[in-house]
Amino acid sequence: MGTATPEYAKVRSFVYSLAMNRTDSDRKIPSEKELCELFSVSRVTVRNALEPLISTGILISRRGMGTFVNPAHQNFRDLDSSLLGYIQHGGMQSTSQLSGTGPQVIEQCGMDYDLLEIASSSAEQFAELLKGLSGVIWEYYTGQSAAFLEVLKKSALPFLLIYRKHLEKNCDCIMLDEVAEGRRIAEYARRMGHRNILFLYRTRPEIQLDENTAYTNAMRGLFDLSPGQRVPATHLLHFTGLRDFIRKPEFRKFTMIYSSGTIVRPVMQVLKEAGLSVPRDLSYLVYGKTFSSFFGGRKPTAISIENDLENAIVEWLDLRFWQKNRNGVFQRKVPAELIPGETVQNISTKENLI
Repeated sequence: MGTATPEYAKVRSFVYSLAMNRTDSDRKIPSEKELCELFSVSRVTVRNALEPLISTGILISRRGMGTFVNPAHQNFRDLDSSLLGYIQHGGMQSTSQLSGTGPQVIEQCGMDYDLLEIASSSAEQFAELLKGLSGVIWEYYTGQSAAFLEVLKKSALPFLLIYRKHLEKNCDCIMLDEVAEGRRIAEYARRMGHRNILFLYRTRPEIQLDENTAYTNAMRGLFDLSPGQRVPATHLLHFTGLRDFIRKPEFRKFTMIYSSGTIVRPVMQVLKEAGLSVPRDLSYLVYGKTFSSFFGGRKPTAISIENDLENAIVEWLDLRFWQKNRNGVFQRKVPAELIPGETVQNISTKENLI
């Protein structure tokens, strides 16, 4: 069981982020009283958080005036440069954020970004983190973070939501078209002779049973299910359950695995332990990026939205920052495309039944 992060460490991390990335003319950080209210902690906790930042010269305390960011310790970024906040999923800071499309595009466009960790923050703390930013990109925004979306709307910053379910009303938004993704999976799999696909997820698999997910649309296409028919959950599995499931007779009917590229490595390890080879024994279709080294040097066959998503983000950056056009609402749908590879075997001469 992990150890809870001490309150003073949360405050220190928050203030350090402000210090490193604030580019607005007001380099004053929130007062002790404001920090106490933001984090619901005592002044002693706030002072314990600030003391190392002051002693190392990151912050400068001026009696009667407050505490300020030391310009010598700020990132070398002029006041006119664009610093974008980047959030992924629910705002949990993790290495997976570094694999998002947003940061790559931002860097390729010669702009800077700051990873915003908001999973354990309040809306008030989030509002403070937005100071000094030029805009925000939220990749894989979910409706559970609606309170933070309201803060973004009030901030007057340009922001872009990259969303799976639908186009968010009155917001700049890119929708990842799961309907198109599911149809593309079904079309390709049937052409190659695969109908029994095991869909592996690292999130809760049951949420894929919602209407118009990639899973439900793939299943309807694979087995000619009508809109009124219930989509079975028999092809869904959390990837951590594969080691046990692979020993069961039910596993033998599956001829293909579909998963995101982020879990290919552990899945391939389980298949290797079971003596299964891709694509000889089992085909593998990947969503997004992964590495050929996980498949013994074979190029992965993939469903990807990367190219169209990159182009849509660049189009938004061009409109909002380079043209400085803040009029109207920017909305795009990004379809999925098939990237041919070597990890799917054509078994179209065989018959696979549900």
